[in-house]
Amino acid sequence: MMPEEKDDDTPVSIDLGNLNEKDSPASVDLGGDEGVSAPIAIDLGATDEAIQPSTFSGSITTEAGVIQIDPSLMPPEKEAMKKGQFFLGLFAPIAISILLSIVVVVSEEAMYDDWENEFTITKNSDGTFTFNPNDSDANCQDGDYEFEFRWENSTWDFEHAWADCWSDITTTVAYQSGRWHADGTLELNLPYAPIDGFDIRVMWWDGNSERSTSMGIGDGENKNFSKDLGNRNQYCDIWGDVRIDMDVEISYANIGCGDHDNGNYTVFLYVEETLAKNSGEWGVPVDFTLPAGNEDVENLTVQSWDYGGGDMDFFEMLPLFCCLGFIGLIVAAFMMGYKWFAYGALTSLVVAPVIFVIACFGFLIFFW
Repeated sequence: MMPEEKDDDTPVSIDLGNLNEKDSPASVDLGGDEGVSAPIAIDLGATDEAIQPSTFSGSITTEAGVIQIDPSLMPPEKEAMKKGQFFLGLFAPIAISILLSIVVVVSEEAMYDDWENEFTITKNSDGTFTFNPNDSDANCQDGDYEFEFRWENSTWDFEHAWADCWSDITTTVAYQSGRWHADGTLELNLPYAPIDGFDIRVMWWDGNSERSTSMGIGDGENKNFSKDLGNRNQYCDIWGDVRIDMDVEISYANIGCGDHDNGNYTVFLYVEETLAKNSGEWGVPVDFTLPAGNEDVENLTVQSWDYGGGDMDFFEMLPLFCCLGFIGLIVAAFMMGYKWFAYGALTSLVVAPVIFVIACFGFLIFFW
């Protein structure tokens, strides 16, 4: 018997059965001729419940293929290190700090080297010199001024004295105070007696190490001390300090070595002496006499400059501004998302001091 011909427009019915009956296999009845090319209709039948959509939180691969999901549901990938930001944050603060330090140093030198005024004082008939602050353009009521007094004596020695608005006029006087003989004996003949109970100690370099010894204990009267220090080094490198009674005040003085004379070294005592007391009132003239050995000096040159005032306030505050700006830069970098720049800046807080300490030790070892 020949099969019954079907209309090409007639769909083929496929009965899958009730989806809720899991044990019942679905049957497919294609019927008719296998060569029918008409579209096939699939009847899934009625279901008691609507199929609910599924929510996925990851990438799922099935036999049917790959299901694409929202990338925002995936865990974030680890961000690679941004070397450019890191090294910029590491070296930029160091470079800025060096630049600011140079600016401060240069500015201070420019301020100190810029003399405000210069004038000359001529010796009085009684051998004294009179310093009248009103002869200069400086006014200690408007700023902080420093004064330098310079002169040259007959031995071509250039000497100077110092003062400011509130201090005395002082100078350092070098007194020839003994000999360090070739046999190692040190003799001290001091211009002033060390105070009672003060230990007069001297230090020297013997060629291999630093040594020290006591020359004696002061009693307020004795000025002469002597001791054999042993083998003397080829260089005149002896030093020490002594506390002396200068009749008007107690002062510290420094012992140092000087000229070489027939195998003997001349020892000096460097004493800071007051030439004139500060009256405490600006504009009051003061008279003073130069130390012994300067009797032939006829004129003094006085220079003054303003080392305070408001001009240097900004430069003196620069380190504080730099520190606060550095902290603010790190915080801003984190807030703006430049975290690798911030990491580099934080690293420089550790690296910069370490480099500074290593450089200092290297400098000391190299030049020691």
